[in-house]
Amino acid sequence: MNDERSPVENIKKVDALLNTLTDIRASVKQLFQVTTEESRAIDFPQIFNERLRVVKGVIGRFSSEAESAQGALEYAHNLSATKTFDLSTIVGDEPVDGMDFLNDEMQVNDAGESNKEFGIALKKNASYLLREMTTSTPYTLKRLNDITDDRDAKRIDSKTEGSLVSNGLIKAFVNDWIKTSPISKYADIQYAVEESTTLTGSACCLKISIPHVLCAYLSIQFDEGKHSVVFDNFCVVAYREDKPLWERSDYAVFEKINILAMEKLDEMAKSNAQDAVYSVLNWISSYNDLFTATCHKCQKRLLFNSPQFKYLPPTLRILKQSENDESIEWLSYHSKCI
Repeated sequence: MNDERSPVENIKKVDALLNTLTDIRASVKQLFQVTTEESRAIDFPQIFNERLRVVKGVIGRFSSEAESAQGALEYAHNLSATKTFDLSTIVGDEPVDGMDFLNDEMQVNDAGESNKEFGIALKKNASYLLREMTTSTPYTLKRLNDITDDRDAKRIDSKTEGSLVSNGLIKAFVNDWIKTSPISKYADIQYAVEESTTLTGSACCLKISIPHVLCAYLSIQFDEGKHSVVFDNFCVVAYREDKPLWERSDYAVFEKINILAMEKLDEMAKSNAQDAVYSVLNWISSYNDLFTATCHKCQKRLLFNSPQFKYLPPTLRILKQSENDESIEWLSYHSKCI
């Protein structure tokens, strides 16, 4: 397995694991802060459930990445065992934030002294290797489709079903949705985490962008035996909002959508895998008119929601489908207008 990947690919795998470990630590710390600082807040149950979902999603992502990085870890272990490199020539001064917690949280004792030394050596080598990788071979996320200025989607080249399945079933579902859904033209889909094999099937994390409106991250676990999916985690922020992965938006409208998504995702996941993926992508894409659509009932754009959220545009999307299934329309509603 190790010979099939280049050293750069192995380093990418290890880098992804280190970043995910950092995300796990940050999400657990945020969950702890919620329980200690916001336990008396009116919306504590909603905030706690959202933070807990983040923790579960990051742990699920780490599990899938660890499965696919087994060969990379073996490669790193074998390389370190040879001791054919000179530490003094490759150690840099720049700290690697993603590795700091390894040294911060390891207690120095008779049993753990060697572990700390290993952690320090790993941190120093990772600093050099990751810097070299970044400058020579920057990693670009694979784009599934491009959106032009007139928002007309350029379709991907058609592929046979067999070749799609060989690349991953989730990817096959997404590709088929792009080619068949009328509203896929509004969405630009990338892979925040590429699809990889797990013990039960596969997993990946999608980045779904609607230009000038929003950016959503969706973690998906596919169970091959049950032919079902689980949406481990979901987070939506403003299109140009610079936020770390899974961190909540500073804007009330997207915080509201995140809360609505908790129940919505669980409901859609009850369908078979392909229908569930189609449904969630259609639902996210239906927010293309978030800031321009009027409520289907009151015909207003802004309506007072609550002291917490103040005035919001219609954040609910309800699917209206004709009897002959030829016409599909997403209707916008304020929460108070249902």
